[in-house]
Amino acid sequence: MAKGLHSPLRRKSALVLMLLTMSVPSILAGCESESPEQIRQADQQRCTIRGFAPGTAQFVDCLEQEHYQVGQAAGPWWGAPFGSGDW
Repeated sequence: MAKGLHSPLRRKSALVLMLLTMSVPSILAGCESESPEQIRQADQQRCTIRGFAPGTAQFVDCLEQEHYQVGQAAGPWWGAPFGSGDW
């Protein structure tokens, strides 16, 4: 006797398949990020806005500071520690 869609195993399989097809695109959309070139251009733009001329030691220092601050703001991949206030 063939199992229909009404069997518990078929319903569970159909539910799992439905959840996977709905969640995978959402997860992949969250993986989009800026390229290293886009990040570098944004850092350069912020330093130029602050008045540092490209090619100077102060501009390089500003770029290094921007790079450091962005890394610190992002935090570890698992998120901010409990009680840090970053909700």
